Amino acid sequence: MATLLEQRLQSLAPLIKDPAAPGADAPGGKAASVVSLIYPTPDVSGDQHKWDIAQKNILSRLDEDHGLNERAAAKLRDYVASMDTEHLPTGGFALFADGEDVTIHPLTVRPAPTLHEGEVYALPALVDAAAAQRYWVVVLDIDAPRLFEVQGGTWTDRTPKEVMTLSGEMGRTEPMASVTFHSSGRPHIGQAGHAAAKFHGLGTATQDLKQTEIENVLTRFAVQVRDVVKGDSDPVLLAGDPKRTGLFRGHFDHQHLVEPDLHVAGDALELRELAGRAGDAMKAEEDKRRKALLDELDRNTLTDNTNLLLEAAREGRIATVYLREDGAGLLHGDDERLKIDSVDDWEVEARSSIVAYALKNGASLVLFGEEMADDLPLISASMRY
Repeated sequence: MATLLEQRLQSLAPLIKDPAAPGADAPGGKAASVVSLIYPTPDVSGDQHKWDIAQKNILSRLDEDHGLNERAAAKLRDYVASMDTEHLPTGGFALFADGEDVTIHPLTVRPAPTLHEGEVYALPALVDAAAAQRYWVVVLDIDAPRLFEVQGGTWTDRTPKEVMTLSGEMGRTEPMASVTFHSSGRPHIGQAGHAAAKFHGLGTATQDLKQTEIENVLTRFAVQVRDVVKGDSDPVLLAGDPKRTGLFRGHFDHQHLVEPDLHVAGDALELRELAGRAGDAMKAEEDKRRKALLDELDRNTLTDNTNLLLEAAREGRIATVYLREDGAGLLHGDDERLKIDSVDDWEVEARSSIVAYALKNGASLVLFGEEMADDLPLISASMRY
């Protein structure tokens, strides 16, 4: 299955100049310029009118900027006018128009509101995809064991069709539709969500059942989970009562099993609550991984000159880009600014191009907060050669 970054790069490829040929048009032909519209989704849970205000401001901004490509601006205007609160992405959206087509990308992160014409400004969309975590969550509810695949805030049920339940009977389980949650940890249920989805008696045992019967359920499920995730390099997070997760670990071996387990229990635990806790746990795990990587990084191997980075990115010489969060075009906290800024700083445009070229040529991206490595510049990179 392609990663979110691979899917996004494929979609944006016609709008990104070929990094192997500086100055050349992208495959299939590229318009002289691209109009990029980036906007964060307002929190409409308590006030539906917030989107009405935001929508009006976006449309006014598109109408007021007379220097924009008219066809591209018209396409963006039509799309924004068709949006409603029911279908708003969790974090925000990135729209790109070249006069012929509109490329649409829902975001799980909250981007800074931006309107730009010129070389495609895809930085927030690419950061969103590159930073999207992929992992598995094994829910050790012995009444209804579940296996979820998580990517970019979307939970997809991958539970095998037949699982052994607490009673020992074989039951057929139909996977639920994908559910999307905020990457910040507190989830939001979209139209495909199951707000009432619950795990009943998560990790709790019916007292009249023997311990051997409980172990049979977990042992059988461990085999089934192993068959699904074998060979996969994504982390696996166990969720359930400590006794259940410990027992499961005795029968399940995976090189990327997350520690500690997510210890949750209780009747009627909502799926959204589980998603929030799992998101928090995996963010902590990812922060720990990135901090260890940055601590071991030899600063003498890095290049931070913008012009040199642009050249290296175009030629495919960059191995890893290190980008500080405050230079990634994102909003922090609950800021709901409605003013849409332009990209007037060449350095900002250059950062977007460096990341786009480098990722398109197979480089990796490490996003970090200043507290993780306060001695690193806004953007730098290690080289393949």
